[in-house]
Amino acid sequence: MLNHVNDENYMVDRAIITPKNVDVDNINQMLILKFPGEEKEYTSWDSVEDDNHNLFQEEFLNSLNPSGPHKGTRFFLHRMPLKSEDNSGLPFELTRRQFPIRLSFALIINKAQGQTIPNIGIFLRNHVFSHGQLYVALSRGVSQDSTKILVKDWNLERQSGVFTRNVVFKEVLLPNRE
Repeated sequence: MLNHVNDENYMVDRAIITPKNVDVDNINQMLILKFPGEEKEYTSWDSVEDDNHNLFQEEFLNSLNPSGPHKGTRFFLHRMPLKSEDNSGLPFELTRRQFPIRLSFALIINKAQGQTIPNIGIFLRNHVFSHGQLYVALSRGVSQDSTKILVKDWNLERQSGVFTRNVVFKEVLLPNRE
């Protein structure tokens, strides 16, 4: 990775996917710490429109993480106000100045659905926990050669080795007999 720090095509063509957000956060933090140079943190200034009584504390607003899917788009971020969308799920309109940028090398499997990732790593600390999630993970890559899987050793039904469980709800697949 250190040999390609300034190669945006190398970085964009790679991702690690995993079932849980906690693993995404840990992987991202671990990889960010490997980058050379001094860390610099830019804080945002968040507010809620027409919140004259300060009902929403700044710490709470800073903790919100509305998505910003703008891969490959360049932005000038100097004091740029961004407002939450109507479908953000928030009961108020959040205004954020100086959008917080977060480097991301990993994402959850569900967020990867529909994407093609040329070089993919699949990290399965635990078994996948929902129907179809393993299929989605395995189908994001373009070939076996560019797909790497890290699975913790598991024992399944008196078998030892490296396994993960593919969760399938058979009730969904069987015809309704009512």
